[in-house]
Amino acid sequence: MLYMTSAFTQAKPAGSNVEPLSWLEAAGYIKPISPGCIALLPFGTLVLERLTEKLREFAREKGFWELALPLLQRREIWEESGRHERYRHFLAETVLADGHNYVINPTQEEAVLDLMRRICIRPARLPQRLFQIGERIRNEIRPAHGLLRGRSFILADFYAIAADAASMNREADMLEATLLHLMDWCGLSVERGIYATTPLGVPACSFWIKTCTRQCDVHRCTICGRSYRFTRSVSESCPGCGGPLEDISAAEIGDVVRTGTVLAERMGVATGTPRAFVQVAVAGIGLSRLIQFLAERYSDADGLAWPFHLAPLHVHVIPTVDRSVEAQELGERLSAEGFRVYAENRNQSFGRIFVDADMIGLPVRVVLGRRTMTGTFDVRLRRSREEFTAGYSQLCERMRQLSKKEVL
Repeated sequence: MLYMTSAFTQAKPAGSNVEPLSWLEAAGYIKPISPGCIALLPFGTLVLERLTEKLREFAREKGFWELALPLLQRREIWEESGRHERYRHFLAETVLADGHNYVINPTQEEAVLDLMRRICIRPARLPQRLFQIGERIRNEIRPAHGLLRGRSFILADFYAIAADAASMNREADMLEATLLHLMDWCGLSVERGIYATTPLGVPACSFWIKTCTRQCDVHRCTICGRSYRFTRSVSESCPGCGGPLEDISAAEIGDVVRTGTVLAERMGVATGTPRAFVQVAVAGIGLSRLIQFLAERYSDADGLAWPFHLAPLHVHVIPTVDRSVEAQELGERLSAEGFRVYAENRNQSFGRIFVDADMIGLPVRVVLGRRTMTGTFDVRLRRSREEFTAGYSQLCERMRQLSKKEVL
């Protein structure tokens, strides 16, 4: 069990249109540290854990192997790929005691290709599927929108290294399906947009969500429904059918890029045959920014309202002082059943605790108070706001039903 202290929750935000970032901070999930750098507090790391667990499950089902690459990359590999000059304003760099220049990990394409050429690549072993989940650092000039555009963030990078273009395209299709599968599990309505232009000049698609916090320029055709992610000037009509484009307030969740041999040729990454350069498909999913999207999707006027499968913990147990021992026993029994329990132990009024419980948004609130007898509890379901009195068996059964109903 995790026992609550008063260290992380704050006062409920005022107003009727509270932004998701404000709920996350008030409920004790995040804390801004400096511009573009936001700490994930215990509840935030637990949500991130839910996401990474499921993403790893999906990745391993598709045959991906997980890497743990160093945070520091030699600047030479970025110069070799030709991206050091192009992205110089985004790169955070440092010089270590050995006198060499390093880039602090903004993304992993160069690092993965450098790793591959250090290993003897045999065509028979392709495609090779790799992924890494970890912190990324980018020197954003104007970090904005909370977790959506930061200098330090958590990213999942996927790399499919293939022997030819046909295989690379199949791998890219699989990466797109995996990304959509995760978003479906999260309950998010995501659309696939085509990048109108890309820095590498290769096919790329952006997966975006309609949101109250605009982070990128997305336009959708009112006739054919295709959407486009623009990085420069915006066309007035759809490149496909010529229909008018509507401007959408959107933010990007991830992307899939078919880099082909562009980076591999520059870095000399080939199979045993001379000039048989590998073809690479890349996908990125912003996991820390995904927490903010989820907070927008799963919140109401009182705070966050997590579905069972995404919640940091399942049940919030709140006892009076004279029933604290019974609450301890209840928490241990629920934990033994596989439910994650948050036991309240603050010396606060029930009114304040109930306000905080709604902000935190755990699926089930169980109160051991003076209105119920020993062995029975006042139960409230956060999302439906249903309230009822139950004993231990009834409580466990309702929680099992809730978990089955809400897992997509």
